[in-house]
Amino acid sequence: MSYLVNPYMVAPTIVPTSEFTTAQWSSPSALFPMFNNSPAGTASILGNTYTGTVFAGKVIQSVSFKFKKVGTPTGNLRAQLFDDSSPPVLQGTFGDKAMPILSTSVFTEVTFDTTKLTFTDGWRIIAGTDNEGSGGTGGDSSNYAGCGSDNSAHVSGEGTSWAFGISDVPYTCATSCSGGCVTPTLNDFCDQFADQVQMKVVYET
Repeated sequence: MSYLVNPYMVAPTIVPTSEFTTAQWSSPSALFPMFNNSPAGTASILGNTYTGTVFAGKVIQSVSFKFKKVGTPTGNLRAQLFDDSSPPVLQGTFGDKAMPILSTSVFTEVTFDTTKLTFTDGWRIIAGTDNEGSGGTGGDSSNYAGCGSDNSAHVSGEGTSWAFGISDVPYTCATSCSGGCVTPTLNDFCDQFADQVQMKVVYET
C-alpha cells in the first residue's frame, strides 16, 4: 500500500509561550465588585496597570481572571486592553464570556482568548461587563460579578502594577488619579484601589 504525500503541505508553527500570574492567583482573598456605585467609587470595570513586566512588547494570547457572582447579573464578562493615555483609549478586546457560567460560592477561572493583542509597557489589562461604560450601570449592589483580588505583595521582579477602577459618570476622586488628582472625565480611570486584581497572562516568547 502506498500513500500520497502533499509536497505543498506546511507543518503548523507552534509558537512558544510563557505564563505570568499575580502573587495570589491561586487563592484570592477577596471579591472585588464590578458595578458602578458612583460617586462612592466602586468600579464597573477594574484591572491592573503593568510597568516593566516580562510581557512588555509581547503578543498576549490570553488573559484569565477569577470571578464570582452575587445575585443574578446579566450580560457578558469582557477582558480588554487600554493604553496609558488620560483618559485611556481602548486598544482591543480579548473576548467575551457569558455571565451564567459563574458560581456564587467559589471562584471560577475564566479565560479570554478570542483575540491576540500586543502589550505596551504601562498599559492596563481590565475585566468588566458588556453593560459597563457610558450610560451603563454594570450591575447593582444585589446583582453583579466580581474579580478575585488581594492586597498582599505583588509578584517580585515583575515590575510594578496598580489596581484601578473606572466610573461611569464624572466624580470627585479623593486619591491619585491618572494625570493627577482631578475630577476625571467620563470613563476616566482612577488608580485608587488597594487590592490588586488577580490575573493570569499567557504571552508569546
